[in-house]
Amino acid sequence: MAGSTRLTRKGLQSADVFVGAGGLAIGIANAGFNHVAVFDCHTAACDTLKLNHEKSASIARNWNVVHVDVKNADFSAYAGKIDLLSGGPPCQP
Repeated sequence: MAGSTRLTRKGLQSADVFVGAGGLAIGIANAGFNHVAVFDCHTAACDTLKLNHEKSASIARNWNVVHVDVKNADFSAYAGKIDLLSGGPPCQP
C-alpha cells in the first residue's frame, strides 16, 4: 500500500482495550475504523490521550477515553455497536 493511501471502512466501529499510548489504536483508525471508546487502567496513558483530544488535531481527538481496568469495565453500552475489538494486552509483568 502506498504511504498516502488510506483504506476506508465507513461506518465500521471499533474499541481498543489496553490502549496505552495509542499506537495500535492509531493504526486501526488510520485504516478507517472509528473508535467508539478506548480503555486503559493507567492514569498517565489516559491523561495523554485526553490531552491529545483537547489540544491537537491528532486522530485521537474524537476518542472516548475510558480510564478503567477492563476487568471492571461495563461493556454493555457497546453491545452490538462494535465491529472490531482490538487490544495490546499489558506488557508489564
